[in-house]
Amino acid sequence: WTNSINQANKMALLAWAKETGVDLVQINGQRRYGGPPPGWVGDPPPAGTEVFI
Repeated sequence: WTNSINQANKMALLAWAKETGVDLVQINGQRRYGGPPPGWVGDPPPAGTEVFI
C-alpha cells in the first residue's frame, strides 16, 4: 500500500510542516498537530478538543 502514496502530496505536507514549525504526528489515520500554531494569541483549546480542518 505504500506504493500508492502520492509522493508529491507527501512532500508538500512535510514542507508545510517544516516551513510553519508545526509539529505533526499521524496516529491511527488521524493527523495530530502539536498545539496552537505559531503566532497564536490566547489560551489553547481545552484538553480533548477536536478541530477539523
